[in-house]
Amino acid sequence: MTRLFILLLGLFFLTGCAQITGLEGGEKDTTPPQVDSLHSSPMAATNYHPKSIKLTFNEWVKLNNVLKNILVSPPLAKRPKVTLKRKSVIFEFDKDEVLKDNTTYTINFGSAIIDLTEGNAAKGLTYVFSTGDKIDSLSVKGTVVDAFTRKPAENVSVMLYSNLTDSVVYKEKPYYLAITDKDGQFQIHNVRAGQFKAFALKDSDFDYMFSQVDEPIGFLPDLVTMGDSTPALNFRLS
Repeated sequence: MTRLFILLLGLFFLTGCAQITGLEGGEKDTTPPQVDSLHSSPMAATNYHPKSIKLTFNEWVKLNNVLKNILVSPPLAKRPKVTLKRKSVIFEFDKDEVLKDNTTYTINFGSAIIDLTEGNAAKGLTYVFSTGDKIDSLSVKGTVVDAFTRKPAENVSVMLYSNLTDSVVYKEKPYYLAITDKDGQFQIHNVRAGQFKAFALKDSDFDYMFSQVDEPIGFLPDLVTMGDSTPALNFRLS
């Protein structure tokens, strides 16, 4: 009985001295997913009419709110399908989609693709191709502010039209498109040379047209001439 008591007492002290500690891991992964170009659709392809586009990454990824984050310019007539297969993201055009001739298309993925473990977004990822024999390379940037508060206007569609009539914003989708960030700033890349009508629109129903009377809109009095030194475009939304 005495020996049993001593044994139990020893186990008690051993248990009391033991400390439970958490497992220590390595440094947090902050590197965003990188495109594996060898196993992806060709970048900056010309005379290209793809049915789908595949982007393969160097790690496992997942999709994040693709409808909100992915921006195609010029806008597509039909909604594309975006799916995930292992380390690859598949962007599939609708079977009834007809791509414009001699046009440079940009697909900006925003924060739609993130890694599986830490949620690091592949920000700045843009896929560019042309249905013609060259990639258009001009760009323009600018800002949008609220005319009443004079504060930067976020999530505003900035739209360029090749149709130069004033009513085009009511009737057609834009030829080029960008969305402002939290500072009211935007950039439109891969634009062809020429003249365009420009509008800024708080597009509440996301149809890329001025279709709601309560949608704030801004416009420029003059046409935008795209060239080697196009000045910044600044809009006041009212």
